[in-house]
Amino acid sequence: MWIIIAILAHSLFALSAVGDKLLFSSSTMKNPGSYAALVGLLGGLVVVGGVLFGFPWPGMRAVSFAAVAGILFVAALFPYFSGIKKFEATRIVPATGAFVPLFSLLFTALFLPDGASLSIWNIVAFLLMLVGGITLSWDTNIKMPIAALYYSIIAAMLFAGFFVVSKAAFLQQEFWSGLLWSRLAGAIFALTAAVVLPSVRKALFSGDKVSSGGKYKAVVLVILVQAIGAVGGLCESWAVFLAPSAFVPFVNAIQGVQYAMLVMFGIVLSRMLPRLWKERMSGTVLQIKLASIGAIIVGLFILSLHA
Repeated sequence: MWIIIAILAHSLFALSAVGDKLLFSSSTMKNPGSYAALVGLLGGLVVVGGVLFGFPWPGMRAVSFAAVAGILFVAALFPYFSGIKKFEATRIVPATGAFVPLFSLLFTALFLPDGASLSIWNIVAFLLMLVGGITLSWDTNIKMPIAALYYSIIAAMLFAGFFVVSKAAFLQQEFWSGLLWSRLAGAIFALTAAVVLPSVRKALFSGDKVSSGGKYKAVVLVILVQAIGAVGGLCESWAVFLAPSAFVPFVNAIQGVQYAMLVMFGIVLSRMLPRLWKERMSGTVLQIKLASIGAIIVGLFILSLHA
């Protein structure tokens, strides 16, 4: 069940990534820090669910774990979006996507109960999905500056920390409780960053984050992108909640599905919006990408048999 939910989550993230790239490519978002803060603040809308499902209190320890998870997630967005803005998504996204499962595997083995209990088939499935995702997303024609690698590693460590701490929080409470307190803590952290950091505060509250031309369309796109991303995040958290501790890194490794969908979206959008999205592939590159997708499918199949 958790595998299907994780696939759904990464499919939604693929749509969200398309929106993120369009926002940054069109210079709609001028300050990545403000965008990261905005994503965190929107997480505070979880209080609406509190009206329906209540505000459970599972104890200070459980709430503290959930709060740390929420803070780690928002903190990861700052180097992630800053890297995308400074070095382009083609450099940051693949590198971050490659490091997150590796750090998740390390943190899971070190800090979660039964986090190191994987069979040989589990490891084979993990490697197939990881290598397939990296090969699918990496462009050999694009050089990776050391600074870009730094942004990717920092973001990946924080994202991996978010997943592992989230699982630790879910082991101590129900899904809704962990989700509620993590999102609220993330929103408070984002608000604090928006107030403390001058550049973020100016861009977020003055409206500079949206260019003067097409402001209404930009706002609609931001809301749409974040709505899709929010549903994807909800599904991803649910997958982490349902997955056994040792399989938390697999929720990240399934990200290869996202890259596969991005390839398909890229081919379509490069024809519909050539000025904002460029996607050119030779026959050899296409064969490599198809082989990578095949590796991901085989990895998912093995995982479904041995999870």
